[in-house]
Amino acid sequence: MKILEIRPEQGAGSIVARFDAEVTPHIRLYNLKLIEGPRGRRVHAPQAFGTNVATFHPSLAEELTRAASAALVSENAGARNASD
Repeated sequence: MKILEIRPEQGAGSIVARFDAEVTPHIRLYNLKLIEGPRGRRVHAPQAFGTNVATFHPSLAEELTRAASAALVSENAGARNASD
């Protein structure tokens, strides 16, 4: 599992960031949402025509959430260091 890119969201309600992930060398997912909710952070697939384009088994969703959260911390640390 590798986060290819993470894009923090400002003022987007519960959306913390959008990101792209390489789940396996053969599967990449784009424009996933990292959401902050009452039960903590969760990952949601993008929608097309009013419905989700994918769903995730709870273990994969947790792995995506952990990876995206770690990438977001790293991204924020990089942004702070660049401004110093």
